Amino acid sequence: MQLTNKFNVEKGYDIGNAFAAGISPENIAANMDIISIQRKLSIKEIKQIIDNIFDEQELYTLANTILDLDYLTITQQRTILRNIAVRCDLSLDELMWNCEQNATDNLRELRNKWYQILGDELSISLYIINIIGQDNIIYTDNSFYIFNLNRWESKEDREIKQIIISQTKHLRVLKSKIDSILDIMKSRLYNQNIKFNQDILDLTFKNLYLKWDTNNFISSQPTKTTYNTIYFDINYDPYATAPRFEKFLQEIFYYDEDKDDKINLLLEMIGYTLIKDCFLERFFILVGSGCNGKSVFLNVIKSLLGNRNCSSVSMQSLSNKFQKAQLNGRLANIVAEISEGEKLPDEEIKALSSGEIMTIEKKFINPIECKPFATLIFATNHLPYNKDYSDAIYRRIIPVTFNRTFKPDEIDPNLSKELESEIPGIFNLVISALINLLRRESFIVPASSTKATEDWKFNNDHIKQFLEDCCKVGGGIIVSKLVYERYLKWCSDNGINTKYNRNNFTNRLYHFGVKPKRGVNGVRMLSNIMLLANHSE
Repeated sequence: MQLTNKFNVEKGYDIGNAFAAGISPENIAANMDIISIQRKLSIKEIKQIIDNIFDEQELYTLANTILDLDYLTITQQRTILRNIAVRCDLSLDELMWNCEQNATDNLRELRNKWYQILGDELSISLYIINIIGQDNIIYTDNSFYIFNLNRWESKEDREIKQIIISQTKHLRVLKSKIDSILDIMKSRLYNQNIKFNQDILDLTFKNLYLKWDTNNFISSQPTKTTYNTIYFDINYDPYATAPRFEKFLQEIFYYDEDKDDKINLLLEMIGYTLIKDCFLERFFILVGSGCNGKSVFLNVIKSLLGNRNCSSVSMQSLSNKFQKAQLNGRLANIVAEISEGEKLPDEEIKALSSGEIMTIEKKFINPIECKPFATLIFATNHLPYNKDYSDAIYRRIIPVTFNRTFKPDEIDPNLSKELESEIPGIFNLVISALINLLRRESFIVPASSTKATEDWKFNNDHIKQFLEDCCKVGGGIIVSKLVYERYLKWCSDNGINTKYNRNNFTNRLYHFGVKPKRGVNGVRMLSNIMLLANHSE
């Protein structure tokens, strides 16, 4: 607004022209509601106006106007606003809050200007939070989370520091203050009650949110308060197809009698990785020699889920508390190769495949409790060695045998690119399989997978079979050495390469009711066992 003729000046005069026309600061101050500031006023002129305003509401209006004077430096604005605060008998912080109450619009922009003026660590932290959006950032479980593209995305401290630095360049914030600002943000944003990914079956795409409703997925709208961290970086297309992928699955199992079950299992397995829970308590090992399609298939899963949703912690590293932390918030842990003879970390596998709550650690950060839901998928030429003789592991594993070996002239060099282009269609196949899996609440287990599990169980703990073939448990006593020698020959006859040493062999026999004894001259004996007649020396 401009000065009116009540000051006896021509229309079009602004406050700067009013000074030039000789209008007193008292008259200017008394008519602040019809004045605009267009000419660059000197600090002295502004102070004169301040000194002649006696209504606090008008002082608040003037303070907000000062924030819009871009030709003033932040230091000059701060000096003027301190003068206004003194006139109102307020601190600078209190003046800011009162000015907010007096503002009519653009409150967020006004706050940002005030935070820059105040310049202390607390104000700058509030400024950064306001820039991001109070509802778009939280701090919990030793990490910042920022809401972005329908999901809450974990941010490391250094990423937040980058935001602080980029947003405060004009404020010339000292490097020594950055850590203090970061710490204040953590305290102000901390919320220990946040629970992420509670809607375990819902799927979030770029253009759509699919919510599980009784027996099917329905389109819905995600909200910030679902605290979802999982997001698929594609547009969901219900009409997309994947003919090359379907052909690929037919090719890799071409010679298998149970190929249809194998194909359905692989699709259900991928579908299982989409959900944020491990309630079916299963893990998968793809078994077969080279050039059989395992690597291509695993790359399809990674492309489908996205790198941010996958980890690749090796089997050996699952017992490492720092490595295990990488599985938190991931959909799948995919390992492309297991070394021959590698030992299965049974306790970790059982806990992770069941989604048990566990404590994880990152270096230099306090431990936290979490419930990983990553589906464990391994690929190998040989199944690992398992030292757990209970059925716990065997109930959880589903091995999938890849029996075909592709000849050089059968390999399609463009296959990976073609499958990458079919990701939307592959999603449709996988979601259809997931729906069936959720309705059935169990996986399709091919006959070949059942046999592979039994063979693996036998090779891991073949003592029971040895006793059935060569011994009678119950009554009798025999020299321990004779039983062990018969065991070694039986292993050789049956092609068993992983043999127990004598002490471990004897300890395993104890589990079947065999007892240790001492014979004449201290000879080690075994009681409650006899070698069958046709296997005796």
